[in-house]
Amino acid sequence: MSVLDARATARKSVESVFDIAEADGVALYWWDDRQRVLTPLAHAGPLLEEKELPVIHPGQGLIGAAFLEHRSILLDEEYADSPYMTAWARDYGVRSEYAVPLLARGRMLGVLSVMYGHARGIDPSVRPAIELSAKGIAATLGVVRPLAEAERSVGESMTLAKLMRDTATHVDVNATCARVIETACRLTGADFGFVGVLEEGGAARSYGAWGLRARKGAGAGSLFVGLPAEDHGRTLVITRLPERPDVARAEFADAMAEGARTMLVAPLGEGAERLGSLVLGWRVDMEPTLRQISLAETLGGRASAVILHARAIERIVSQGHERRSAADLALVFDASLIIRYVSPSYRDVLGWDPSEMIGRRLFDCLLPDDVPKAEQHIMLSRLEHSGRIAAFSYRVRHGDGSTRVLESRGVNRSEDPVIGGWVLYGRDITSVRGLVSANGVADGSLSRLLDREAIEETLHFAAADAHAHRAGLALIIVDLDRFGAILGDVRSEVAEALLREAGDRLRSVLHGGDRIGRLGADELLVIAAHTDETAARERVDKLLHVMAQPFSIDGSEQCFSASIGVALYPTHGLDARTLLRHAGIAARAAKRSRFGSAFYDMESDRSAAARVLAVSALREAIAHGELRLHYQPIFDVRTGQVVQAEALCRWPTAPSGLETPDAFIPLAEHAGLIGSLTQWVIRNAVEQWARWRDIAPASLSINISMEDLSEPDLAERFERIFAETKVDPSRICLELTESALLIDVERSVRTLERLVALGVSFSIDDFGTGYTSLSYLKRFPISELKIDRSFVTNVERDPHDRTIVRSIIDLAHGLGLGVVAEGVESVGALDLLREWGCDRAQGHILAMPMSPEQFAERFFQASLR
Repeated sequence: MSVLDARATARKSVESVFDIAEADGVALYWWDDRQRVLTPLAHAGPLLEEKELPVIHPGQGLIGAAFLEHRSILLDEEYADSPYMTAWARDYGVRSEYAVPLLARGRMLGVLSVMYGHARGIDPSVRPAIELSAKGIAATLGVVRPLAEAERSVGESMTLAKLMRDTATHVDVNATCARVIETACRLTGADFGFVGVLEEGGAARSYGAWGLRARKGAGAGSLFVGLPAEDHGRTLVITRLPERPDVARAEFADAMAEGARTMLVAPLGEGAERLGSLVLGWRVDMEPTLRQISLAETLGGRASAVILHARAIERIVSQGHERRSAADLALVFDASLIIRYVSPSYRDVLGWDPSEMIGRRLFDCLLPDDVPKAEQHIMLSRLEHSGRIAAFSYRVRHGDGSTRVLESRGVNRSEDPVIGGWVLYGRDITSVRGLVSANGVADGSLSRLLDREAIEETLHFAAADAHAHRAGLALIIVDLDRFGAILGDVRSEVAEALLREAGDRLRSVLHGGDRIGRLGADELLVIAAHTDETAARERVDKLLHVMAQPFSIDGSEQCFSASIGVALYPTHGLDARTLLRHAGIAARAAKRSRFGSAFYDMESDRSAAARVLAVSALREAIAHGELRLHYQPIFDVRTGQVVQAEALCRWPTAPSGLETPDAFIPLAEHAGLIGSLTQWVIRNAVEQWARWRDIAPASLSINISMEDLSEPDLAERFERIFAETKVDPSRICLELTESALLIDVERSVRTLERLVALGVSFSIDDFGTGYTSLSYLKRFPISELKIDRSFVTNVERDPHDRTIVRSIIDLAHGLGLGVVAEGVESVGALDLLREWGCDRAQGHILAMPMSPEQFAERFFQASLR
């Protein structure tokens, strides 16, 4: 049996338990005799997918306790407040757990852990099945222990290599230390850790803290555990910390407050230079192995290299900047205009995270309108000023959404072995230019918008307050599609007006205690305290209504479709990060659906991995021509003859459940594949109509999306296809939904008019389900309305549906438009449509969608009987 066989066997075992227990995560831990730790061998479930599990020491967390005590342990409601809650379990969203020891012939081999993302007891009937599975797993995998240990060693080496590779060019100390500490804790099983760095004057500063229960700032010096001067260069191991009076110095106060019982302190520095320490802590008594000590020292060396490099760059950059102040900005970019270093002042001046800027192109930080001018200035300056960039100004977007004006100048330091690039110095001159910030004093309507850091802080305390008062809490994310792109395309004062209006609309429907934040250019957030599910749904309905109203942009009106995701405390999460993640998942689910809003659903989350695979399969199907077109006849209600056909896409090789357009079209829209898919449909449908030139019905209907409508060359593409296929454009009818037309009204009208000039006609599909007003209907060059099937299907039984259908028919005829009823499923419905003067109809009772061969064979016989 190979190592891969061992992994496959373990994986299959945990997946079996995952299904039996209906769990959210299952982990299999194996005892390593040599290292004296429990190591992860396999795991499954959405809570643990794509996660790196830490090693665990006996007695550490629920898994370590089950191993040490040789018994199964279940923690449910009390888990979040119990000493068994570990940092990694909290981060992954584990809220209840059942740990079962793996015993074979009386010997402890490991632990099987069954986890849930919310507090709930395991069905008593399921627990015996889990324990029986644990016995089988222990017996089956008992022979592969050496292979499992070898695989852990290989995985450990790969993790270290990836860390070194990913941070090879990093100069952001906090971001790199965070990666180093998280890796160290997961590989050694430490409960928490941080990097303590000695600053000028002997002060201490902590970076990259991971696993700490208390909320600490980056400058919490008392958290630092410093090495005495005489111990510099040595790694210290301190065991049984609370009982050791010889090490009870003030530096250990916070560590002991964290419940630390074992500490490992590895020195940072190069040669005689003393930088600080890498500190790991365990809340159990244990003796770190030589491998764990070696890992800490190796990772400490990585942190040391980054700290020394960042200090060298900052020192040189500072020396080259006259009259440097705390508000000055500095960055380094290379010959490819990729940012390699960013000064911490960017966080204070612009609200940007320096670590997120590193690796981006220089011009990505500017407003799009200012990029050509700045690009030309920098290129000319580099050529004409022998290594200097003359002063120039440009606009950027502050983290709070406001527009700022910066002035920068640069100098070439490419030959410097430490810097190796151009240094760009800048300062904020917004006040000099007289621009008013979007959240400045003059307006103030957005001044209370929380940024991302404040969102987490506010949400943390709101959850604590909800817990104390046994109340609910709703986290609502409002995603306005294309809103961010519009902000970047318009003048700064117009963008600010849009932001103010969006914020005011939110406040118009919220309660006094609600807080509003901004996650991104097109994502707003509401923290609704003391709100249960019913109140949250009422809030969402109001938000959808106010956000659906048109926004005025430079004299024209545009609508933005809103997708709203909701996560509830405590049902969907107990901490800020989990609630944010689950609300984001719900917002993406709302975007995929057509309902506009969604509450977090664990089952939908569980299918996320399946969606990734489905998107990949759909991309391959489009690229390799695996899709097929079917055609559904549309009949003249009066004569019974086929006068039209609608092209419908099918995916014969689709994964189960995705064969129909209702399933894979939303998937394509969400994955950004709808443009490619529609192009394939248009090309193949028109070519088919060309082959049927003499026998086909009068016209062919093809559905296009809002993404297609926004393409500037849509008319030119159709013109080329018509020229190549010799198909008369008047025989093509394009179907659009109401929501697609309203995304950008002015652009939609222009695009439709260009296509109408070619001879193409247009139909509004699913009419009656959107927000089209009569004024909009009058503006669009539409020739036909298609009544949505939801009104037609029950037209015989539902008097409201009868009224709606008759009204739409009368409205269409009053405007000189044709009208098609889709979803006709009975003879009675067809008779009513004929009585009311409906022009055309389609539905399963008339004719099902059929392949091209079936359509051609039955075409001349297709009529109403």
